Amino acid sequence: MPFFAAESGARTRAMIAAWIKVTNRLDSLFAHSRQLRREEITNEIVELARRAGPRASRAGELASVFPWLS
Repeated sequence: MPFFAAESGARTRAMIAAWIKVTNRLDSLFAHSRQLRREEITNEIVELARRAGPRASRAGELASVFPWLS
């Protein structure tokens, strides 16, 4: 009977260690996923701003020529 208890305890410790390892890995993967998404959003915003730049500049020029547009 003591052998069974020792084996059971070892299995329990191994399962707990595996659970902790998996949990840590999932946390790491989720953090990496959030970082990639933030970069993707930032790139989209930069691209939109780049495309809107000339339009925004032209809108400012038009407003200086036609003040009622502002």
